[in-house]
Amino acid sequence: WSEYENECMRKMETEPPPSAALFCNRTFDNYACWPDAVGDVMVKVPCPPYLPWIDKVSTGHVYRKCTLNGTWLLLENSSLPWRDFSECQEDSATGQERETQWMYLEILRIIYTVGYSLSIVLLSVAICILLSFRRLHCLRNSIHLNLFVTFLLRAVTVLVKDGLLRQSYSAPYVSPPDWQTFPNTKALFSCRTAQVLMQYCIGVNYFWLLCEGIYLQALLSASNLSKNNCLRYYILFGWGTPVLFVVPWVTVKYMLENEECWLRNISMGVWWIMRAPLLAALIINFLIFIRIFLLLVSRLHSNRLTFSNSKQRLAKVTLTLIPLLGLHETLFAFVTDESAVGLLRTVKLFYELLLSSVQGCIVTVLYFFTNPEVQPELRKFWEKLRGKRDSRTEVFHTQSGSESVGCASQFE
Repeated sequence: WSEYENECMRKMETEPPPSAALFCNRTFDNYACWPDAVGDVMVKVPCPPYLPWIDKVSTGHVYRKCTLNGTWLLLENSSLPWRDFSECQEDSATGQERETQWMYLEILRIIYTVGYSLSIVLLSVAICILLSFRRLHCLRNSIHLNLFVTFLLRAVTVLVKDGLLRQSYSAPYVSPPDWQTFPNTKALFSCRTAQVLMQYCIGVNYFWLLCEGIYLQALLSASNLSKNNCLRYYILFGWGTPVLFVVPWVTVKYMLENEECWLRNISMGVWWIMRAPLLAALIINFLIFIRIFLLLVSRLHSNRLTFSNSKQRLAKVTLTLIPLLGLHETLFAFVTDESAVGLLRTVKLFYELLLSSVQGCIVTVLYFFTNPEVQPELRKFWEKLRGKRDSRTEVFHTQSGSESVGCASQFE
């Protein structure tokens, strides 16, 4: 709509006025762009191209009447101009199809909102516990902590952006003549800010997933990056690297595609400023996963385990590493939103939005709440709250305490 408006304004500024003494002035009525017209003539212009159903009404026109006295014909008992846009309205079949699509998208929005909300709750609990228990402070858990924070920020920014969009846009396709429902300057600034923060949080989430992969690779190769004094390098890499491509994306977006809430990817070249680094992080994690998988296969063969035991261990490692390294996104990594149409687009949207919303929840359960180092601390804390300690729990706490200190000394 804004592109059409800008083009209309440029046309009205550049075209010379007619030579007739009386004529209806050129105008943009927030629906169509009208040229100058001499008196007593029916003016028609093509249906505006911003209509979502324009492919169905591409041959249609919208009409206005210029009267003999050089003014546009008004509606009866009204100061508004008369206009016939019946040829540009969507038919009932197209409307039902669009309504079905909106219903599907609304169901999908509810699903991923529930997923992100559940993730926020579990991630908040995990972050508070990791910050509270000093025995859990080691390099591995510190990397997990930062990853949990990125999942939390990603979930919050996605929900905030959705809320701002729903508040800013009031269903502009319901009443075609009323195209002034787009956000004002203040609302645009808010939703663009939310969009930028969301893109940054997605970026840091990808790169902390990559930090997890780099840490696993460092453990396998016994490199210095597995030592506790390297945490600052992980922090600099995970939180700082996304700035290097988010800032250029914001700059180029502002200069070339400064429209609405920056949701549309008009030029794929601009979008690849964001997409390329994320895709590179995903590919590196996938290569690390392949190396871990092959190493595990060789070790299982050397230990001469039965075939069934080998399959169980391989399946367990694979299923636990996929969410930690974000490997589920490789399925549609090279399928862009623009190239996905029909059923493929539906499946892609459902797959990506559902798994992205619950990924933080899954990672928290697999790598925190079922962590053998965390569970003893939680039991100890729970027993302390209940105030019931017996000799058996004292022995158990002593053992769990020594295990936690062992973890700290191993990585610190």
